[in-house]
Amino acid sequence: MRLPVGWLGLLLLVLVSLTEGNGVAQAAAQVESATAKHDPFTAPRQTATAKRDPFTDPRKRSSRREDNYGEVLSLAYMFYEGQMAGDLPSWNRMLHGKPGGYKKSAHLNDGKDIGINLAGGFYDAGDYLKCPHALAWTITNLAFSAMEFREGYTSSGNWDTAVRIIKWGADWLLKAHIKSGDAPEDNAFVGQISARPDHWYFGRPEHATNTRITYIADKNSPGADLAAEYAATLAASAALFRGIGQDAYAAKLFKHAQQAYGFAKAYPQNWKTPAGVFQAYGSYWADGYTAQMAWAAGWMCKYDGEYCDEAVAQFNGAISINNMKYGLGYDWDAVMPGVAALVVSIDLEPAAAVAKMYLEHYVLAKWQDTSSKCPKESYANVCYTPKGLAYYSDWGTLRNTGNMMFLATIMGKYGDNADAHICWARSQMRYALGTSTGKSYLIGYGPDQPKRPHHRQSACNAEYKEPCQRVKNGTCCVGERGADCCNVDSFMSDRPAKTKVMGGLVGGPDQQDKFPDIRNDYQRSEVAMDFNAGFTGAAAGLATFNAQGKTKSCSNQGTGVPACKKVADYTQCGGLGDSRGNTDGLWPGYCCPAGQVCQPNNQYFWICKAAVPQ
Repeated sequence: MRLPVGWLGLLLLVLVSLTEGNGVAQAAAQVESATAKHDPFTAPRQTATAKRDPFTDPRKRSSRREDNYGEVLSLAYMFYEGQMAGDLPSWNRMLHGKPGGYKKSAHLNDGKDIGINLAGGFYDAGDYLKCPHALAWTITNLAFSAMEFREGYTSSGNWDTAVRIIKWGADWLLKAHIKSGDAPEDNAFVGQISARPDHWYFGRPEHATNTRITYIADKNSPGADLAAEYAATLAASAALFRGIGQDAYAAKLFKHAQQAYGFAKAYPQNWKTPAGVFQAYGSYWADGYTAQMAWAAGWMCKYDGEYCDEAVAQFNGAISINNMKYGLGYDWDAVMPGVAALVVSIDLEPAAAVAKMYLEHYVLAKWQDTSSKCPKESYANVCYTPKGLAYYSDWGTLRNTGNMMFLATIMGKYGDNADAHICWARSQMRYALGTSTGKSYLIGYGPDQPKRPHHRQSACNAEYKEPCQRVKNGTCCVGERGADCCNVDSFMSDRPAKTKVMGGLVGGPDQQDKFPDIRNDYQRSEVAMDFNAGFTGAAAGLATFNAQGKTKSCSNQGTGVPACKKVADYTQCGGLGDSRGNTDGLWPGYCCPAGQVCQPNNQYFWICKAAVPQ
């Protein structure tokens, strides 16, 4: 399991130091008035008369090796197919019996303890927990990428698969909304299925016999963070499915989104599991739910313009909180950069201008500042490794880089420095795929791929013979013994994976580009639903931009950012530029005349001034 690293960075800024994680314990088992500037297809307050892209505002449309982004996108979705649970459909490419397949239907009795069928959905990571918070955030990002970069999906043949995966997730979240009603107190949601027992099981999912407990969020154990994430996903999925003509299904999704949002507003606090129960995903900050509320309201606005005033109010409220305003991470528990990208993409004035300034000229400026060299304190900074990775977190750093790559591609459509954002995302993708370094971190693509992902089933043979007996927190089947079994011995061995978890993006290297490739190293070798989320969107964005010829100006060296835009003497070159505070950042793609540097002028913005001797 992974701690909420976005908030960890903020805590570091406040407390200076941070301790993270539980160690490798228990045999590696851790861890506005918004009037009218919306997509007319998805905002009913406007009427559309001409054919247009159903997902984006039409006013916004706008001899070297290049990676095959379509193949990367296909692999990323193959990983999601490998994480599917329940009674698996025939279209799943990872089904046992298909080339490279290893999946069988499993955990068909989920929800039995509360009398509700909760089979289906996805396993969270390399274990078998179901975690709606991270799952919902992941599905929201996949829907976001599908609506923003449909060209990349369709041209690469990945559209149908993406729609299926998003629907599989949305369908399960509908089931996991186990009680629904227009009165907030009439709602209940699955917060987590299982806990330590599944974290300590190392066998194949189809052989698991342990009791799986369903943990619930309701009026007695409320959680605005969790319910708002449900609302965001269901509203985002509703916008997607309405865009492809599935109006009835979209309306059903949105109704549940409204109910979830109403619950979140009525109970403004974070959800907690019962005392003593391991919680895989728990918001780190007491006011963390406020960003999720803004995230949900933004997606509600995209589907129904009646929610746009609410979305502006929620955005303004969240961005005024320092914990969210100054964080550099984007993940399931640090959603403010994603909220800003959404607000910009639907041109939600008057919030859009502030959102663009915050995301493009603070967050992305920090991420694209190649002068920040590692080593530096993780979570409080972004620094560049010797080989060019923008490094933020020790735990799953490529998860955070991939997420920011996705937001950079979004700003490649809507930003002031679009080319720079595209090229930066491309440079980081080249690192992740090993194109620029000779070391890939995506299973199934590129050179020197990870061999020992932190994933239980990958340590087991895809083929086995029954009967299988329970041995050492797993099983030994006919002909298996020792590390050849599917249990803690196989997981803890140093043997390469016996089953290839195609499309899994591992956590990544350290600040010196070192990757030990140890299965038990959950910080660097783990694969997970949320690890792939932004990375998948970035692949779709780059597939789209590459097809449009927008990657041709990118360099294959370093971060590949085009030449900067020089500004005149004593002209603003950075900062937020309004009363919301100093962003402490140079705008990406801008530079000053020779002999001057971009420096803070006052608490609001930076200008080009004569360099001050150090």
